[in-house]
Amino acid sequence: MNCNRRANDVTATGALSPATLPPAGGTATASLGVTSSTPLVSGTVISAQVTETFGLATGQTASEEQRTEDIVLYRTPSANLPNLANPALSAFFAVTPSRTYQTGTLATGSVHLDILAGRESVRGQIGGDQAVAIDAGGGVTLTVPAQALPRNTVVRVQPAMLSGFLPGATPNTVRPQWELPAVPLRRSDAGSARLSGGRRRGPSG
Repeated sequence: MNCNRRANDVTATGALSPATLPPAGGTATASLGVTSSTPLVSGTVISAQVTETFGLATGQTASEEQRTEDIVLYRTPSANLPNLANPALSAFFAVTPSRTYQTGTLATGSVHLDILAGRESVRGQIGGDQAVAIDAGGGVTLTVPAQALPRNTVVRVQPAMLSGFLPGATPNTVRPQWELPAVPLRRSDAGSARLSGGRRRGPSG
């Protein structure tokens, strides 16, 4: 996990446990601590740019589209990091590779997180168990009906830059995307989430 310093008075430090996972997959727990020369409010939102790269035994490289995940920082509990004493705010979250491989087919794999500031105004809206509709502008509207998810979660709509190698995409194509957590949609008369005027990316967590 790469924690980048993005402000003159704010520093982020993180660690993963375990630091490595088998090719068959798994989940590591990330601990993140933030220090600042100015007071920070519990509940501050930052973001992580997630990049996944997999080096195959054949010599080929597989990767996922870079995505952005919000991280909420709290005053307690405090992250216990060997190279950072008494962080002002902390966060704990799961890191799970999106791909799995059989033993012997994967040479190297990396889930890279760049920690960024400046997401305080992008908190999304609550929906899933209760209905929510998000007008993202530009003719893009996300509608999540009531009871579409087992529980409420934060839902947001944001633009995404697609790589040129994707089918039907030209280089530097910007498409709207929406994100939901990795929880199953309920199969009921309530239906499921709908994105009007855009391209669906979820579910993801």
